[in-house]
Formats: sequence, C-alpha cells, structure tokens
Amino acid sequence: MSTRTSSGLALRPAAIPSLSKCRKGWRLLSRLSRVPKASKTTAEIMKSPVRVVELTCWKSWFMASKRTYHRSPICPARMSARSTLRQRKISSLIQQVIIEMTGWGVDHSFECICNVHVMRAALECAHRGWGQSIVIGVAGAGQEISTRPFQLVTGRTWKGSAFGGVKGRSQLPKMVEDSMKGEIELAPFVTHTMSLERINEAFDLMHEGKSIRTVIKY
Repeated sequence: MSTRTSSGLALRPAAIPSLSKCRKGWRLLSRLSRVPKASKTTAEIMKSPVRVVELTCWKSWFMASKRTYHRSPICPARMSARSTLRQRKISSLIQQVIIEMTGWGVDHSFECICNVHVMRAALECAHRGWGQSIVIGVAGAGQEISTRPFQLVTGRTWKGSAFGGVKGRSQLPKMVEDSMKGEIELAPFVTHTMSLERINEAFDLMHEGKSIRTVIKY
C-alpha cells in the first residue's frame, strides 16, 4: 500500500497496511507485500516482528531481484563458519562491517536471538538485489522492527521462518522419505533419546544448552 505524492509513490513511514493483510505461512509466497519506490531514503517503515516471523515477506522489485552474474553451486561438503565477529570489539555498525568483509553483503542472513536491533542489522547486511534476511527469533510482545524503505527498494527480502516455510501436508512426507534414504542428515541433531517419564529432564537439557534435539519414546 502506498500514497501518491508529487514525487511519485511514497511509503507511509509509520506502517505498511498491505503487510497486515497478507496471509500467514507458505501461502504468502504468492501474495507478497511489495515495496514501491520510496521518496525519501531517510524514512523508516515499522511493523511487529511477529508478522515477519509468521512467514510474512517484505520484498521489492529492484532489478527484479535477479542475480546478474553466474555463481557456483553450494559445495556439498559439510559447512561451518569461515569468519566470526565479536561485536564488543567493533566500533562501527555490525552490518557495515559484514558488508566490508563480504564485498557487497551476504546472500542470506539469519536472526536467532529475538533482538529487534539485530533483525534490522541482519537485513541491512544482506546483498543488494537478491539478499534474503530470515527472522527466526520471536521478539517480545509489543516490540516493533524498523528500517529505511531504501533497504527493501534495492532488492532485499525480509521474511520469517515459521515451520521452515514447509507445506506440511504435501511437502513433509517427501522430507521424511528423503530422510529415510539418507539424503537429509538428521542423526547429528538428535543428541538424546529418553522415555516419556524423563521428558522434564529433556526440557532441562535443552534450556541448559546441553542438547540439540531429544527424541521421546512412549
């Protein structure tokens, strides 16, 4: 949604009504809230993080969000962190440091700690034109995320990850089948197996950071 001004289409800085009208979950893939050209690069748009975590997606049409050069496929080998940063030792904005490290920004960024400031930083360090920022953490009730519309107009996508964006009825059986074939590796993520009587212990391990996933047998 936008309002027309003498300079063209301008975003409403306070809110984006069209985002609230989008449906939750995977259906939003065909019903995106698109951001038109903004009249001011300093204006900001704001929305509750829950709307994004629920798989609502903000994106724009900068260069049709297509990569303009060939990129090699992801290496099938096991991947790990190539570089790490300690924010306490960084004097400038973390997103600017990441952009400088990577040249133009990252293809994908993920926010996992429920911090609205990190959500913004994760978006703004994404690559112009096609970078995607995924919101995983659920911020506190009443909190809002904000950014300049320019960050979205230039082709970045801001989206959530509820249930991994999977269509449960049609796609989950295929994922189970792929797992049974060994095409999806799950074993390293199952760190404990316990009986139903020990379920509270399983939750304690998770809260203490001593487990990844626990399988409960009953």
